[in-house]
Amino acid sequence: MPAGRDSLEWFVENRYGVCGTPDDAIALIERLFEKQGTFGAFLHQAHNWADFAASKRSYELYARYVMPHFSRANAPRAASYQWCGDNRAEFSAKRNAAAKAMFDKHEAEQRAAHELANADAGVARPERGREAW
Repeated sequence: MPAGRDSLEWFVENRYGVCGTPDDAIALIERLFEKQGTFGAFLHQAHNWADFAASKRSYELYARYVMPHFSRANAPRAASYQWCGDNRAEFSAKRNAAAKAMFDKHEAEQRAAHELANADAGVARPERGREAW
């Protein structure tokens, strides 16, 4: 490492590692795959260049996004999202048709109840007892 250079900046500029987003880490590892081919393990080296809370957050992001990318643990979920997106128009049409059918049914029930109430308007009901209900 050249004297007078910031260690982290030099490390990242020379592509020996990454300090950034999970996507940056994925890109670096994919570059290594292209150069090296398949390899058995990737070691995550800690330099204590960040405070403990930031380091823990980095490890969490790595575990949540980078590792599943390469283990393909998220592949079924990604395929499901893709399938839902591909079929969105059909799902929306079915949802809208179902909602319209229920609104139409409700309106018909309300109309029938209103007509029944108006038909019974001329009939006197007792104020008490079972017949009042």
